[in-house]
Amino acid sequence: MIKLSIIIPFKNSEKSIIRTLKSIKIQNINSNIYEVLLINDFSNNKTIYKIKKYINDLENFKLYKSKKNTTGPGYARNLGVKYSKGKFILFLDSDDCLKKNCLIKILKKIDVIKSDIYAFGFSIIDQLNNMKRLQRHDLHLMRLDKIEIFKNYFDASIIPQVISNLFSRKFLIKNKIKFKEGYFEDILFFFKSIYYSKLIKTNNDIFYIKYNINNSIVNTISRRHILNHFKAYSDCYNFIAKKKFNNNYKTKLKYFYIKGIIGLTAVYINKVNRSNITKIKKNRLISNIHKIYSKILLASKIKYVYKTDKDKFVKKFFKIIDEKK
Repeated sequence: MIKLSIIIPFKNSEKSIIRTLKSIKIQNINSNIYEVLLINDFSNNKTIYKIKKYINDLENFKLYKSKKNTTGPGYARNLGVKYSKGKFILFLDSDDCLKKNCLIKILKKIDVIKSDIYAFGFSIIDQLNNMKRLQRHDLHLMRLDKIEIFKNYFDASIIPQVISNLFSRKFLIKNKIKFKEGYFEDILFFFKSIYYSKLIKTNNDIFYIKYNINNSIVNTISRRHILNHFKAYSDCYNFIAKKKFNNNYKTKLKYFYIKGIIGLTAVYINKVNRSNITKIKKNRLISNIHKIYSKILLASKIKYVYKTDKDKFVKKFFKIIDEKK
């Protein structure tokens, strides 16, 4: 019986994929109880060759090809879920690794946990192989009641990514939880998972090692990345706003959502200003951020009170820009 399916979408990952696969192979556990599904998302370099050579004698490592060339790994991950046979699913990025001897601990937990989501710790390593973060900071928030979880989700206090979590396959299929195409596809997927979950369990142990890559989606700045990031949170709000809650609850959710959008705006203003791009491109991106921010606030029809430092920074920043026009 297969207990765990590890899904790895990849695209031109020839520099990192063998490190990722080695981190699984050295786990020293019975290969009959877990599978690794590698989804080729239209790679055009030597990644395929390296993978085929490495997994040649590994029967539980399976290679599939994405049928649709899309932006982001969402479609490939959906294929992985479709083809998977494990009781639980673990999403692993093609430039990350599993910590040594973590799978035996995870597989022991699978036999006893009854949760829909099992969240555990991860560490972050930078380009110079230095440890940037020793542990995941949001696990205690995952144990709160749902409205508090959603509040912290919109605030970005909860990390909106699927890595470093186990998902019950039955739970995902039953609730039809799938990834959207585009960048930041994790955000809505994880939000829906939290919403539908009956039980979330956490473990502070570090099982996952994330490598902070300069050209990764979260570290890339472009109009499309910015738009997809804001849209992902808007999709979360639009999803939950359609659910049956009392008006007081809905008002709170809208306030948390707008607060989070303003916080995200502050993050991108600073990110663009610190980036090594031309002044013309900076001005263009700032203008795009301003349009997205203004459109969301106008559509919300909420009288937001700017209280926090981030709030005041955004308000002052755009006031200066408006005065220059």
